[in-house]
Amino acid sequence: MPKWTKHKGAVLLTCRKEDDAKAMVRTGRVFHPPKLQGDHAWKLFTREYKQAKTKDAAAGGANNKKKAEDDPDDVLLKDLAKIQEEIVDKCLGLPVAIIEAAKGFALLDPLPPTINVPAKKKKLLLLLQDS
Repeated sequence: MPKWTKHKGAVLLTCRKEDDAKAMVRTGRVFHPPKLQGDHAWKLFTREYKQAKTKDAAAGGANNKKKAEDDPDDVLLKDLAKIQEEIVDKCLGLPVAIIEAAKGFALLDPLPPTINVPAKKKKLLLLLQDS
């Protein structure tokens, strides 16, 4: 990091371990991003999910007829809403993780309705864990 006082730039480093981040920065100034909770986190997830679906449809995605932004019959989003707390917890409330999870789920096809709710929940959480 530059040591002079008149610089106007910044470098952002991300790291999982605080000690490693401090070693890289060498100033001890480590920023902890705020975590989103509850409705704020879910609103971010939903917004990014819908944007990713719209973008995929515009690019001619495989199921672009089903990927309209305001599709009231979006089965996958309804299934995800049932486990929204688990999704936010898995993402540790971090906005960047919530956004990436939403984008990943937006590209999935919904699970068949023949799968019962507990099995759907388990499968969706496993998908989130793999990402």
